Amino acid sequence: QVDPDDALLIARLPAGGAVTIPSAFPVLLSIAPDPDGDLMLRGTASVSIHTHNLPYAPGTPLRLFKAEHGGDFFDITERTSSGSYRVRGSGGEFSEFMIVADVRPTATKVLDKFSKLSGLLSTHQSSIDSTLHGALTTLLASAQADYNTNGFAAAIEALAEFDATIKKATGGEIPDAWRPRGDLTNVAGQLRAVSGTLRYSLSLLANNL
Repeated sequence: QVDPDDALLIARLPAGGAVTIPSAFPVLLSIAPDPDGDLMLRGTASVSIHTHNLPYAPGTPLRLFKAEHGGDFFDITERTSSGSYRVRGSGGEFSEFMIVADVRPTATKVLDKFSKLSGLLSTHQSSIDSTLHGALTTLLASAQADYNTNGFAAAIEALAEFDATIKKATGGEIPDAWRPRGDLTNVAGQLRAVSGTLRYSLSLLANNL
């Protein structure tokens, strides 16, 4: 349990005060395997949180955020539902997780996620097979262009193909494994996770939520 007014924790959330920790569920979940163990993650890990402390309603601002241990939190939400509140997201590594209230405009979140996805592709270009990187860059550009013309469904479709292209790739084409000792970067998992949460945000726009 954390203090929702903890200045150090708040500083790890997006700036501007639009993202807050709900006082009804001020919980930080840390999943941290033994750094000296043999555990290895390939692909993506799905994380779901279910709590009766928070209510669910269509259009709820509650979201699942994730951070590298001690780092900045960012939105990884892929699905929300009732019961009382359920949320699911994914990632390419184990981390810290919190449910927060994010009242930023959905369009702002979409642009942030497009930027994060583009940044990941650029940062890890040298470790991705050139043909695969070109295909992913083209699909991302297509999704961005569709979004810019309010073609939300087409953008979602392009990102689904983006995800499927990564899923079909081999470890020799794109790094797809993570270990707690920190010697491997799961590029495939990170890209698929951001693509997934971006599709979720685009679906909200498509449905005027």
